[in-house]
Amino acid sequence: MIKERNLVYDRAKGIGILLLILGHLFTLYSIPFSIIFAFHMPLFFFISGLLFNPEKATKNIVFSYLLPYIFFELFVGGVIVAIGSYVMNKSFLDVFKGVLHGMFWRIGSLTAMMESLWFLGVLSISLIICKYLIKFENKITDYQVRPLIILCLSLGAIYCSRLPIESLPLRL
Repeated sequence: MIKERNLVYDRAKGIGILLLILGHLFTLYSIPFSIIFAFHMPLFFFISGLLFNPEKATKNIVFSYLLPYIFFELFVGGVIVAIGSYVMNKSFLDVFKGVLHGMFWRIGSLTAMMESLWFLGVLSISLIICKYLIKFENKITDYQVRPLIILCLSLGAIYCSRLPIESLPLRL
Protein backbone atom coordinates (compact mmCIF):
# COMPACT_ATOMS: atom_id res chain seq x y z
CA MET A 1 0.00 0.00 0.00
CA ILE A 2 1.43 3.35 -1.02
CA LYS A 3 1.30 6.00 1.65
CA GLU A 4 -0.16 9.34 0.56
CA ARG A 5 2.18 12.33 0.73
CA ASN A 6 1.25 15.24 2.92
CA LEU A 7 1.40 18.24 0.58
CA VAL A 8 1.75 20.67 3.50
CA TYR A 9 5.28 19.36 4.16
CA ASP A 10 6.15 19.46 0.46
CA ARG A 11 4.95 23.05 0.19
CA ALA A 12 6.85 24.05 3.34
CA LYS A 13 10.03 22.51 1.92
CA GLY A 14 9.43 24.34 -1.37
CA ILE A 15 9.04 27.64 0.47
CA GLY A 16 12.25 26.85 2.39
CA ILE A 17 14.12 26.19 -0.87
CA LEU A 18 12.89 29.45 -2.40
CA LEU A 19 13.92 31.33 0.75
CA LEU A 20 17.34 29.65 0.63
CA ILE A 21 17.87 30.88 -2.92
CA LEU A 22 16.46 34.33 -2.14
CA GLY A 23 18.58 34.63 1.00
CA HIS A 24 21.77 34.00 -0.94
CA LEU A 25 20.93 36.86 -3.33
CA PHE A 26 21.12 39.50 -0.58
CA THR A 27 24.24 41.16 0.75
CA LEU A 28 25.77 39.44 3.73
CA TYR A 29 24.26 40.69 7.02
CA SER A 30 21.70 42.96 5.34
CA ILE A 31 18.26 43.08 6.97
CA PRO A 32 16.54 40.76 4.42
CA PHE A 33 19.51 38.38 4.64
CA SER A 34 19.31 38.30 8.43
CA ILE A 35 15.53 37.76 8.45
CA ILE A 36 15.61 34.91 5.93
CA PHE A 37 18.64 33.22 7.48
CA ALA A 38 17.02 33.37 10.91
CA PHE A 39 14.49 30.72 9.97
CA HIS A 40 15.00 29.03 6.60
CA MET A 41 17.43 26.33 7.82
CA PRO A 42 15.59 25.80 11.12
CA LEU A 43 12.51 25.23 8.94
CA PHE A 44 14.27 22.32 7.19
CA PHE A 45 15.42 20.87 10.51
CA PHE A 46 11.91 21.24 11.95
CA ILE A 47 10.33 19.43 8.98
CA SER A 48 12.97 16.69 9.22
CA GLY A 49 12.04 16.26 12.88
CA LEU A 50 8.34 16.05 12.05
CA LEU A 51 8.97 13.38 9.43
CA PHE A 52 11.51 11.50 11.57
CA ASN A 53 10.86 7.75 11.96
CA PRO A 54 13.12 6.19 14.63
CA GLU A 55 12.56 2.63 13.34
CA LYS A 56 13.99 3.47 9.90
CA ALA A 57 16.36 6.16 11.15
CA THR A 58 19.75 4.46 10.88
CA LYS A 59 19.29 3.29 7.29
CA ASN A 60 17.76 6.60 6.19
CA ILE A 61 20.44 8.71 7.89
CA VAL A 62 23.27 6.70 6.38
CA PHE A 63 21.95 6.56 2.81
CA SER A 64 20.17 9.92 2.63
CA TYR A 65 22.56 12.16 4.56
CA LEU A 66 25.90 10.65 5.57
CA LEU A 67 26.94 8.90 2.34
CA PRO A 68 26.27 11.92 0.07
CA TYR A 69 28.03 14.17 2.60
CA ILE A 70 31.08 11.90 2.90
CA PHE A 71 31.23 11.34 -0.88
CA PHE A 72 31.10 15.09 -1.58
CA GLU A 73 33.71 15.85 1.11
CA LEU A 74 36.10 13.19 -0.22
CA PHE A 75 35.55 14.11 -3.86
CA VAL A 76 36.07 17.85 -3.39
CA GLY A 77 38.90 17.23 -0.91
CA GLY A 78 40.57 14.89 -3.41
CA VAL A 79 40.30 17.47 -6.19
CA ILE A 80 41.74 20.16 -3.92
CA VAL A 81 44.65 17.92 -2.91
CA ALA A 82 45.26 16.75 -6.48
CA ILE A 83 45.53 20.20 -8.03
CA GLY A 84 46.21 22.29 -4.93
CA SER A 85 49.85 21.41 -4.53
CA TYR A 86 50.50 22.34 -8.15
CA VAL A 87 48.48 25.57 -8.21
CA MET A 88 49.51 26.84 -4.77
CA ASN A 89 53.11 25.71 -5.09
CA LYS A 90 52.94 23.81 -1.78
CA SER A 91 53.94 20.29 -0.94
CA PHE A 92 51.35 17.55 -1.43
CA LEU A 93 51.52 16.69 2.27
CA ASP A 94 50.89 20.30 3.35
CA VAL A 95 47.82 20.56 1.10
CA PHE A 96 46.56 17.16 2.30
CA LYS A 97 46.93 18.17 5.98
CA GLY A 98 45.20 21.48 5.27
CA VAL A 99 42.25 19.75 3.61
CA LEU A 100 41.89 17.20 6.43
CA HIS A 101 42.02 19.98 8.99
CA GLY A 102 39.47 21.99 7.03
CA MET A 103 37.09 19.04 6.62
CA PHE A 104 36.55 18.89 10.36
CA TRP A 105 37.17 22.42 11.60
CA ARG A 106 35.80 24.23 8.53
CA ILE A 107 38.44 26.91 8.48
CA GLY A 108 40.90 27.87 5.83
CA SER A 109 40.62 28.88 2.22
CA LEU A 110 41.31 25.33 1.02
CA THR A 111 37.92 24.04 2.13
CA ALA A 112 35.64 26.97 1.28
CA MET A 113 33.94 24.92 -1.48
CA MET A 114 33.23 22.09 0.94
CA GLU A 115 31.00 24.19 3.19
CA SER A 116 27.96 24.03 0.93
CA LEU A 117 26.69 20.76 2.43
CA TRP A 118 27.38 21.53 6.10
CA PHE A 119 23.76 20.87 7.00
CA LEU A 120 23.95 17.19 6.00
CA GLY A 121 26.55 16.48 8.70
CA VAL A 122 24.75 18.56 11.31
CA LEU A 123 21.35 17.06 10.46
CA SER A 124 22.82 13.54 10.65
CA ILE A 125 24.25 14.18 14.10
CA SER A 126 20.95 15.73 15.24
CA LEU A 127 18.86 12.81 13.98
CA ILE A 128 21.17 10.23 15.55
CA ILE A 129 20.93 12.03 18.90
CA CYS A 130 17.15 12.24 18.47
CA LYS A 131 16.94 8.50 17.74
CA TYR A 132 18.70 7.62 20.99
CA LEU A 133 16.73 10.14 23.01
CA ILE A 134 13.51 8.54 21.75
CA LYS A 135 14.91 5.07 22.46
CA PHE A 136 15.60 5.92 26.10
CA GLU A 137 12.59 8.21 26.53
CA ASN A 138 10.68 5.94 28.91
CA LYS A 139 13.76 4.87 30.86
CA ILE A 140 14.99 8.31 31.89
CA THR A 141 13.12 10.64 34.23
CA ASP A 142 12.95 14.42 33.88
CA TYR A 143 15.12 14.77 36.96
CA GLN A 144 17.88 12.79 35.24
CA VAL A 145 17.59 14.69 31.96
CA ARG A 146 17.56 18.26 33.33
CA PRO A 147 21.05 18.12 34.90
CA LEU A 148 22.36 16.49 31.72
CA ILE A 149 20.91 19.28 29.57
CA ILE A 150 22.28 21.95 31.92
CA LEU A 151 25.70 20.27 31.88
CA CYS A 152 25.76 20.04 28.06
CA LEU A 153 24.66 23.66 27.62
CA SER A 154 27.20 24.85 30.19
CA LEU A 155 30.05 22.93 28.59
CA GLY A 156 28.98 24.19 25.17
CA ALA A 157 28.89 27.79 26.40
CA ILE A 158 32.33 27.46 28.00
CA TYR A 159 33.72 25.89 24.84
CA CYS A 160 32.17 28.55 22.59
CA SER A 161 33.33 31.43 24.75
CA ARG A 162 36.97 30.37 24.50
CA LEU A 163 37.14 29.95 20.73
CA PRO A 164 36.37 32.21 17.80
CA ILE A 165 33.12 31.12 16.13
CA GLU A 166 34.94 30.11 12.95
CA SER A 167 36.93 27.44 14.79
CA LEU A 168 34.03 25.32 16.08
CA PRO A 169 33.94 21.80 14.64
CA LEU A 170 31.76 21.54 11.52
CA ARG A 171 30.95 25.27 12.00
CA LEU A 172 28.32 24.38 14.59
